[in-house]
Amino acid sequence: MITSLSPRHLPRLNGATALAVLLAGTAHLTWKYHTSAAFEYPAVFSLFTLLGCAGASILIAIWNTKRRVRLRTLVAVVREAPLPLLWWPLVVLMVVGRTLLFGITRDNIQCSIDGVHTFLPALLALLDVTSRRPESETLSYYKESHEGAPDTSRPSSPSRVSTNHELPKPRLGENIHHGRRICRSTAQYAILALAWGFFAHETLALMVRPVGAVCPTYGRWNFSWLVPAGQIFMLVLDALVIVQVVRVQRFDRSLSSNESTSISTNTSWVLLGILSLSSAVVLIGSAFSLYPAQQLFAWAPAVRRLILWDLLRDSAVAVAVLIAAVSLLASTHPATIAAITGVVGLLFHYVKQVRDEKGVIDTFTSSGWWQARYLSILAILLSFFLIRSEPRLPNSPHLHSTGSWTRQRWLGLLFVGFFIALFSTYRDHSSGNTASVVSAVIDHAQKASVRWMQDAARSHSLQEAVDEYRLRYGIPPPPHFDKWYEFATKHNSPVIDSFDQIHNDLLPFWGIPPAELRKQTTHLVEQTRLGIGGFRIKNHAVILSHITPGTHFWMMEGFRAMVEPFLEWLPDMDLAFNLDDECRVVVPFQEIQRLTNEANETRKAVEPHSNSFSGALAPPWSDAYLADGYKEAHANDETSPYFSVRSPQDSIYDLFIAPTCPPSSPALTSRWWSHREGMASGRGIVTDPAGAVDLCQRPDIARMHGFLLDPGAFGVSRSLLPIFSQGRIPGFNDILVPSPWNFMSKVDINDAADHPWATKSNSIFWRGGSTDGLSRNRDWTVFLRTRFAWLAKQFTPRTSNAKELDLEPTVNVSFVGSFRKCVRPDCLAQSVAFYGAPEVENPPGGMDFQEHWVHRHLIDLDGAGFSGRFIPFMKSRSLVYRVSLFRTWYDERVHAWQHYVPLDVSLGNTLWGLVKLLVGGADGGEGSADVSGDLSMSAGEKIALNGRDWARKALRKEDMQVYMFRLLLEWARLIDDRREELGFEIRG
Repeated sequence: MITSLSPRHLPRLNGATALAVLLAGTAHLTWKYHTSAAFEYPAVFSLFTLLGCAGASILIAIWNTKRRVRLRTLVAVVREAPLPLLWWPLVVLMVVGRTLLFGITRDNIQCSIDGVHTFLPALLALLDVTSRRPESETLSYYKESHEGAPDTSRPSSPSRVSTNHELPKPRLGENIHHGRRICRSTAQYAILALAWGFFAHETLALMVRPVGAVCPTYGRWNFSWLVPAGQIFMLVLDALVIVQVVRVQRFDRSLSSNESTSISTNTSWVLLGILSLSSAVVLIGSAFSLYPAQQLFAWAPAVRRLILWDLLRDSAVAVAVLIAAVSLLASTHPATIAAITGVVGLLFHYVKQVRDEKGVIDTFTSSGWWQARYLSILAILLSFFLIRSEPRLPNSPHLHSTGSWTRQRWLGLLFVGFFIALFSTYRDHSSGNTASVVSAVIDHAQKASVRWMQDAARSHSLQEAVDEYRLRYGIPPPPHFDKWYEFATKHNSPVIDSFDQIHNDLLPFWGIPPAELRKQTTHLVEQTRLGIGGFRIKNHAVILSHITPGTHFWMMEGFRAMVEPFLEWLPDMDLAFNLDDECRVVVPFQEIQRLTNEANETRKAVEPHSNSFSGALAPPWSDAYLADGYKEAHANDETSPYFSVRSPQDSIYDLFIAPTCPPSSPALTSRWWSHREGMASGRGIVTDPAGAVDLCQRPDIARMHGFLLDPGAFGVSRSLLPIFSQGRIPGFNDILVPSPWNFMSKVDINDAADHPWATKSNSIFWRGGSTDGLSRNRDWTVFLRTRFAWLAKQFTPRTSNAKELDLEPTVNVSFVGSFRKCVRPDCLAQSVAFYGAPEVENPPGGMDFQEHWVHRHLIDLDGAGFSGRFIPFMKSRSLVYRVSLFRTWYDERVHAWQHYVPLDVSLGNTLWGLVKLLVGGADGGEGSADVSGDLSMSAGEKIALNGRDWARKALRKEDMQVYMFRLLLEWARLIDDRREELGFEIRG
């Protein structure tokens, strides 16, 4: 063996230092678990970690080897390794298999069991009994296999160990007594480890906040059992790999403690390095055979640096944790190390979640926090006793022997710190009575809504309206503003002054020259395969482009009907309307900032000299796309260069949304990979509806909405193009217009079919199709509508109190029709999940839209685009719960908690408890949310009636026309070459 690797050269990590590294690294990885790209790309993370571990281990070995004999020494260590030859490939396969299994689990995290690895200490304790050899037997085996017979194939070397030394032979009685003591100690240890694992597992399960992702049970793989089985298999693989590392460490320790031999104590570092390097090589081959390189390394430019930094940083931390753990194995039982890392992970996971959810108002799971707190205390106490009862390892000081008082002191301080950290979270989740907090939220929101309504109609004359316009927007109103004011007041519009939506939509376009805007519009309406409808206003009449497909021609007719009453005040212009459900314009943050800055400079020069638009524009609008046969002649033209082509593997969020965000926003500084849970900011009751859908602050939504996963149609431009759309998600720059769907009453309420609140069924009702997006690779499991329907299917009341049961709503939620927006395997899997069979001859059919009004609680969900049901829902006496990522023209004038109840896109379990709070007031229910002191009706009924009254004042067809009239006047000025000279003012 090797004498050049002398123990005096080995820089063993001090126990306290190794423990500190282990704890700090575990805490860091736990804290970053959901927000690091390392866990988003497990194969790459494992590869970096294995390479780093190989490099660190071999460097340690080289450092402790005399320079002139390093190569010969390392070769000798490998040749004379204590692991049998068969174990080398097995351990490598274990490591690689574990990595691939984790990738499968991560992709189907909603099917996983929480806290499986909390049972690792127990498994290690049991495996330790079966794999342990007495020290003398280990050395005898080594001497017999390496030194028992002379080796005539190699010349004698001074590095070989002399065989003249005799090893002491143990007595039979001592071995039996020692073995019984070891078994009894290990049995007690294993029982404590099992108890610890159970309490830690239950604690982690209570802290999960599921968003309703479905675990698919049909198809090529049944993930409902495959993922849990994979987790258990990973647990076993981890334990087996650790046991083999322990064998090598014990071999080193035995050699080091035996004075009769000069055998090296550096073997474990060499073997760890070689095994890590071998595993990395095999993992590279396996990963590239299972995943395309694009999926592993082709990261979107906006987040490439963030992902690479996360991978490098966290793999370095993981390497440090592994090196520290291997160092501690020399004197500490592996189950103890697993327990220490487990309790640190549990504690930091709990503390982080409580800290993140500080201020979150949860109506359903507050009791779970107390259960998790008590179980955390039990888990920490058990881990303390578990470590105290650690079985003694051969030739190592017992953890709590007299000579290790320093370690006892540090261990005591460590657990005192654990309890301080745990109890420091007490105030963070003590927010008082939930009902009173909800009432305060409602009261505050309703007061803000009343203030907005008053400000929206502040002007009572044309002069006041002009002055208010200048005060709000810094420039004079557009030409013919007096005609708009006359139109608005004639139709009793409750909104005269507050049109911030129009201002914000159009502001960046002031940074583009008028001629360029007209050129872009002409380009758009001439495209035959872009999903754009051409709309021309000429000589105060509308001409519709025949390029518009027949299936969407009704939409253009709806826009014509919307603008006809005020055509005489509009100049000639072309407009490009988006015919798709999905939005089309998404401009990077820096470009929008540049355009906005230029726009503000341009607007400073606006001074009214004319109240009339220019009669003729140069160059004039092109008539080419209106000619007969144009569509057929250009049917095969290339797609517009303004629009991006997206691969199905591309992340819409990373590629298009993240670049629209400020550099310091979470979208560009952190990740969120789990689709089983959402960020803490999305849990509980929504108090800030705009912030709840801010995609720059909520990267978790990227995995919760069909549009962001795989929309049915996606042709978007990164250039600011003048496209008018009926809805858009945050970050997009389409110009919002009222929807012809609502204007033409495609769905509407029949007042005779509506019921008073008291006679409505206390039920949560939703019907719809699975139209969120196109599902290709089990994406349907996390679509918004799917998650809601699944949560509704799983809902069961959590009370046995008769009075509370009366307040519990029934749940009446179902898909209708067959699942078609998916590849066949996904369609069949959805059918099994919601209809019980892959092929259903008569799936639930549609229903009369007027049946909605039988129910008190109506759910409004996004589909492929914005929901067309919201306005008719608002006109009813039912309470509307809105879950929407899409923004529309009316968002500034309908207000959460005054007109409807907002729900977060992550859904969670907030809805069920919230419904009970909102309906409790009329029945005198304890803990109900009440506002305004009117005990004759519940808070829910008040919101429903407020919404109904406002919708019949502010969401009428006339209100859509008022909005459209003002928008087109603003747009006409924007595209006029004399726009700095145009503006309305009252003269004389």
